[in-house]
Amino acid sequence: MMKKILLIAAVAAAVSGTTFAANVGVGLGTKESFVEASVLPKTTVGYARVYRDQYGHQNDLYAKYDVMGENLQVLGGWRNHMKGQNNSFYGGARVATDHFLGFQPYVSYVAGSSFGETNVGVNYDIGFGIELNVNYHKYNPKHGKDESGVGVGASYQF
Repeated sequence: MMKKILLIAAVAAAVSGTTFAANVGVGLGTKESFVEASVLPKTTVGYARVYRDQYGHQNDLYAKYDVMGENLQVLGGWRNHMKGQNNSFYGGARVATDHFLGFQPYVSYVAGSSFGETNVGVNYDIGFGIELNVNYHKYNPKHGKDESGVGVGASYQF
């Protein structure tokens, strides 16, 4: 799966001059993987594949808009392949503190017509474009059982 994400990022960078000049990031976590690119100074677009215990995998196409840098972002996207649920557009927000000694705590919430999802965590910048992440997530589908847990991950910014 990680090879596919890296391949998608490389192809996107080669095909698009805007993406080539922009920050491109890839990440892999306990239950998710993503690739995203800054396409405008305050706008990032991405694709995430999320793995659910009871609901299989879900695909996210999303955009993040920096209202106040990384400290306040508005999120929007479309999630599909939701087993037993309808595909759903969603919106939400992410709030983060400034980096302090390499750490950046954050909280995010998104909601769609079929679900709500909360993430609370901390990123740690170890340098060279690499960040580590520890988080708690709670997925609350409108029809079905809630899913929550602790996750870890790593990301790399090109």
